[in-house]
Amino acid sequence: MSDPEDKKPQIPKFNILPKIAISVTASIGWLIFLIVWLYFIAENFSVYQNLAVFLLSVLILGIINSVTWIPFGIMRKK
Repeated sequence: MSDPEDKKPQIPKFNILPKIAISVTASIGWLIFLIVWLYFIAENFSVYQNLAVFLLSVLILGIINSVTWIPFGIMRKK
C-alpha cells in the first residue's frame, strides 16, 4: 500500500540563513546611514527634507526586506 505521506505536496527546502543575513545587514546598514546622515549632513537641510530622507530610507529598507522575505512566505504557504 501507498503511504499517505507520499501524497502530500512537498514544500521545497529553503536555506533561511542568507535571508536572515540580508535582513540583519540591511538593518545595520540603515542604522549606520541614519547616524552618518544625522551627524554630518542633516544640518544643511530643513526639518522637512530630513524627514523626507528618513522616510525614504525606511521605505528602501522595507523594500529590501520585502523582496527578501515575500518569496519565502509564498513558498511556505503551499
